[in-house]
Amino acid sequence: MTPLKAKILIADDDLKVCESTQVVLHSAGFDTQIATGGAEAIEALNQENFTLALLDLSMPEVNGLSVLTHIRQYKINTGVIVVSGESNLDKALQVVKAGARDYIRKPHSAEELILSINRVLE
Repeated sequence: MTPLKAKILIADDDLKVCESTQVVLHSAGFDTQIATGGAEAIEALNQENFTLALLDLSMPEVNGLSVLTHIRQYKINTGVIVVSGESNLDKALQVVKAGARDYIRKPHSAEELILSINRVLE
């Protein structure tokens, strides 16, 4: 899939992280939408089709794992990459077992993010 055809949901409770990620993805040719929390991400996923969702694992109220569970429970056809500052290997394994296609640790480089997205979109 070419970047121009991929629509990516960026879900993080830190607006600055969302905006900086959006700049990186736009410069790589991706279409994006921001959700500043898990509940907003679920609402967006229920209303629109996304090729991929970038989910922060640690969001207050509705975390990334809960959003991932919602995606799987309602059979939403969206690839998922979980992004987290946690270095706990058990968390990474948990989200992959729950259906995430990749797990990226924060902080990450723009190149690392684009490489992960391209692998998931293949």
